[in-house]
Parts: sequence; C-alpha cells; structure tokens
Amino acid sequence: MNFINKSLLVLSLVFLCSSCSNDDTTSEFYTYYNLPSDYNTKIKEDKIIVINDEIEFQKLLSDYPHLESVDFGKSTLLLIEGISMSGIEKIDKQISKAENNKYEVIINVKMNLATVVEPWHVAYLIPKTNAEDIVFTINYL
Repeated sequence: MNFINKSLLVLSLVFLCSSCSNDDTTSEFYTYYNLPSDYNTKIKEDKIIVINDEIEFQKLLSDYPHLESVDFGKSTLLLIEGISMSGIEKIDKQISKAENNKYEVIINVKMNLATVVEPWHVAYLIPKTNAEDIVFTINYL
C-alpha cells in the first residue's frame, strides 16, 4: 500500500469512529428533532408533550413555519420543556425503549450558580405511540 492509500484508510477510519460517537442525535428508534434557537417555551412547569397529529403540532409550533415536517402516520413528536431556577451548565438526555414497548425519557439538568431563571427544551421523534407509553423523569442536579 502506498502512502496516499494508507493516509486515506487512516482518515476513513477516523471519520468512521467519530461518527460512532455516543451523542443523542440519532438512534435505531429515535431522532433528535431540531427546534429553532429562538424557540420560546410558554410554560410554567416541567412537562413532556406528546404530539401525534398535525393539528396539535400547528397549535403548539405555528410560530415556527420553517420546522421540519413530521409524518404523524408513522411518528410521534416528544416535546420536553422545563424551567431551571438557576443557570444551566449542561442538559443530559437519555431515551430508551423497554421490552414492553414503553419509552423512558430521563432529563438531567445540571445547574450552575447563576441566579437566572432559565427555560430549556428538547424534542425527539419516535415511532408512533401513545402518551401512556411514555415514562418521563427530570432531575435538577
């Protein structure tokens, strides 16, 4: 193997390994749904909203007409919103699917010493399901 071929092989392996990183943007059963940076939560408490149709989607997100469309025949949009009573250092998100076809969503909000009330949000697309099949936990650390 000549130098160029070896270099291309090494670069390919580096890119392949970096694409296998453990981020939460995609999985075999969910996709991270991008909300705009100016998305404004209009809530006063932590909650998860299960959106299963276009009417509910438009009711909640019509202020953002450029959002990616959702095929509600196949997918459910999980919109998770909360308010931290302190600044936010990091939000760890976990979503898993149990054998009983229930989904468990765990959000860990690591706060910092800032004295601001800070809203946050996360959204996922999962295979079509009902609200009863979602188990939601939030922890402020």
